[in-house]
Amino acid sequence: MSDIKDQKIASIRKHIDRVDAILLHALAERLALIPNLAKYKYRNNLPITDEPREIEMINRYREIAKKHELDPDFIEDFFLSIINESKRIHQKLRDEIKEGKITA
Repeated sequence: MSDIKDQKIASIRKHIDRVDAILLHALAERLALIPNLAKYKYRNNLPITDEPREIEMINRYREIAKKHELDPDFIEDFFLSIINESKRIHQKLRDEIKEGKITA
């Protein structure tokens, strides 16, 4: 491969790496909000899962995906993974509250 092609690929990959870093930072920011939400839900006897909200979110994200010519099934799977991780963190924190390891 020529140096020009190698440079073009390197430039594209560098841009992809920057976008990936933005995604990771956004995900970290999102997940950092979970402890406050988990504690609020615990104090107010709210369930971890809010199925109507999850359905609304997924439907909205699927529509946004279509507008950006992204595969709605991929976007649904992507966000379901995030939602499931959020619920896992919720449950872990709820267990720690019940065990007295942290306060609500």
